[in-house]
Amino acid sequence: MALIERGPQLAALSQYLEDTRDGSGVLALVAGEAGSGKSALVSDFLADVAVRVVAGSCDGLSTPRPLGPLIDIAAQLEVDATLPRDQLFAAILDALTRQSTIALVEDLHWADDATTDFLLYAGRRLDELPTMLIVTYRDDEIRSNAMLTRSIGEFARLGVVRRVPVGPLSESGVAALVTDSGLDPAEVFRQTSGNPFFVTECLAAGSSKPGTIRDAVLARAARLPVRGRGVLEVASQLGLRFEADLLIEAGGADAGGVDECVAQGMLMTLGTELGFRHELSRATIADEIPPIRRATVNRAILRALEQRRGVDVARLAGHAAAAYETDRAFGYGLRAAQRAADLGSHREAVHHYRTALRFASPQPATERAALLDALAAECMVTDQMDEALTAAEESLQLWNEIGDPIKVGAAHIALEYIAWYLGRGDVALEHASAAVAVLEPHGPTVELGRALTGAGTFEVDTGDPQHGLATLRRALEIATSAGDPYNESNTLNSIGWALAYYGDVESGVAHLEQSLQDALKHGFGHLSGRAYANLATVLADNDRFDSAAAVIADGLRHAEDHDLTLRWVCITSVLADVELRRGRWDDALADAWGVLQRAGTMAVGHIPALTTIGTITMRRGDPDAHSTLLEAMQRAESTEDMQRIVPVALALAEEAWLHRDLHSARSSIRSVLNRNDKPLTVQHRGQLTSWATRLGDPHDVPVGTPSQLALEINGDWQQAADAWHALDRPYEQSLALIEAGAPSALAHAFDILDRLGARPAATLAAERLRGLGERVPRGLRPSTRGNPAGLTSREVEVLQLVADGLTNAEIGARLFVSDKTVEHHVSRILGKLGVPNRREAAKTAQQLDLPTP
Repeated sequence: MALIERGPQLAALSQYLEDTRDGSGVLALVAGEAGSGKSALVSDFLADVAVRVVAGSCDGLSTPRPLGPLIDIAAQLEVDATLPRDQLFAAILDALTRQSTIALVEDLHWADDATTDFLLYAGRRLDELPTMLIVTYRDDEIRSNAMLTRSIGEFARLGVVRRVPVGPLSESGVAALVTDSGLDPAEVFRQTSGNPFFVTECLAAGSSKPGTIRDAVLARAARLPVRGRGVLEVASQLGLRFEADLLIEAGGADAGGVDECVAQGMLMTLGTELGFRHELSRATIADEIPPIRRATVNRAILRALEQRRGVDVARLAGHAAAAYETDRAFGYGLRAAQRAADLGSHREAVHHYRTALRFASPQPATERAALLDALAAECMVTDQMDEALTAAEESLQLWNEIGDPIKVGAAHIALEYIAWYLGRGDVALEHASAAVAVLEPHGPTVELGRALTGAGTFEVDTGDPQHGLATLRRALEIATSAGDPYNESNTLNSIGWALAYYGDVESGVAHLEQSLQDALKHGFGHLSGRAYANLATVLADNDRFDSAAAVIADGLRHAEDHDLTLRWVCITSVLADVELRRGRWDDALADAWGVLQRAGTMAVGHIPALTTIGTITMRRGDPDAHSTLLEAMQRAESTEDMQRIVPVALALAEEAWLHRDLHSARSSIRSVLNRNDKPLTVQHRGQLTSWATRLGDPHDVPVGTPSQLALEINGDWQQAADAWHALDRPYEQSLALIEAGAPSALAHAFDILDRLGARPAATLAAERLRGLGERVPRGLRPSTRGNPAGLTSREVEVLQLVADGLTNAEIGARLFVSDKTVEHHVSRILGKLGVPNRREAAKTAQQLDLPTP
């Protein structure tokens, strides 16, 4: 059947393919409601292309195969699909570089985590590949499908994205389809709203009033003889496409009805496979099967599959569960979950573990407890912390009942980390202490080493740093002697953090770098992410911004490529903090808001982002800033971690000072500075003491205070301003200039603050100038504070590099940021310039009188 009203979409796809001839790829998002004809459109387009085509589709069954479409594509590219995930991704991209290719992935709305990760991985590198990547998805599922929403949002930030919307047919289009059918075109249009699949089902049913798509599909199926309907039910449990011989084998006595299903148009022949014309048809038939019949059908399919070699265990698990085969559903479910986790399909792993848990009651207590441990771990990865907490608590109870002290200790360790992610510092500390108490009598086990690492880390952050360091060194000894490279890296990380903030910065950095090297060497993804985050934080807090930028860029690339959401959140929070310190406030806000969108239920992920947002909006005079800072403080206090509490206290004190409320400002500083129950880092003690001095509460310079803060505490404000300037800290420079008090210093401060948009502090500088009888500088007009396009300074840098023809990877290397950060900037630039792609942005850049960044 010829396509109706799809000329513009076909022309767009043809143009996008033409755009790849210069060696840079595009990602075409083909979107429409179910039944809109996305697959038909793409098939028609591919029929006439003269380049290599590879394709795969996502599964529409309850739990998709991990990397299902990618495994199909790998086979077509002659790539070994059994490679470990990261190597498989790289191998497929390498194969795509060799010749112009169209790679099609259908039905993204059913994709597993790992497939989505690959599409993002490839999308970030498409500007260097001669590839047209086509992805189809149902846009009517955006609101109800969180994974799809996130994926499309991520894709939208890529500068290589092109959208191809596939809408319903017009009334005249419907009329063209039903010509000579005897049906009333107006009535068919009214009933179907122009949905092409619904229209074709009306034609097949010979009725213009089927009511719904379901009614139309069932009307066609009703024409089948009994054996045809029976085998169609079996087919509906096999999926959208399946092996023809498997249907015949599982169909049993009804297998003779296969030809009748094909003749009636319910099934299509696809080489050695059969398939439904549309997922809507399959789902409609499947929904009509009674429960007992459904179990019987799936039992027959399971028996047939078990006789075959190389069957995906996820497939076996799904049919075993649907057949209510208790032992098989448990066993296959565990294996499927473990494989999904290994491939990075963590949501699918959670689903399989949940399925196994449904059938776990007859299993021994040890197996049920181990299953709960695994479920908790995967729920943590997928940001389902409440379920992780429930599973871990049930596991702890079971291990206690079993009487296995080593496993009890390990369960306490898991609960310690979950509680920390949830921002419940007191609960986390309880579990850390309990783990050590349970494990200590059983000698230097791997578990004791890990428990000591957790306990020592908490001591450093919330108790006695020196005792915590001693605990961590003992943990390192155990990890080394027990041959536990995971905890060696983890403990080196914590020791490095402790040394950097409570001892020797250089030694701390060296320990963190060693932790990172070890984690990367052994492939410990989360530990690598933690090391990147902590190393970047230490460098940033010591104003080593260039070094921090390089670590942040590498860390974000690592987190993105390995789907480490927590680590991405932590590292991006450091990036936002660096941008805040360097006066790049628009960029800092954009990154902080990005963190809030990704942090999910991880309470600890919200605190630094809220602190950054609250600090910047406070400095700009936004009345909502106070509530943001109060929320940050509430969350920070629940962690009992001064590393999170102090930055918020400093911001609240600054806010009160800017409002001339010196009493509240002093109270905020004293409430933290005078605490004896929690440790303060040398940086934080110096910052708090400097503010106390500014507020008329003089102190001696604490040991180890950074030089610029020591100058402020001693009242050497002009020298402090010079030091802040050398560190590229414009806002801190301006505040020191205000305290210096000379007319030239105040005028300079006003100029800096005006350029930053820091209205409250600029007003203070202006008041002090007037108090000296000096004229207040006019300041920049709002229209010229930024630039004609409304771009931030960093966006100007990126746009100029785009105009120079650099790829995202090259821009990232030039600016010491990750490819994904460049994508964010490019996306915002395209939106601000109102252009669809990088080429148009480059043309626009040449027309603008952009400032030098």
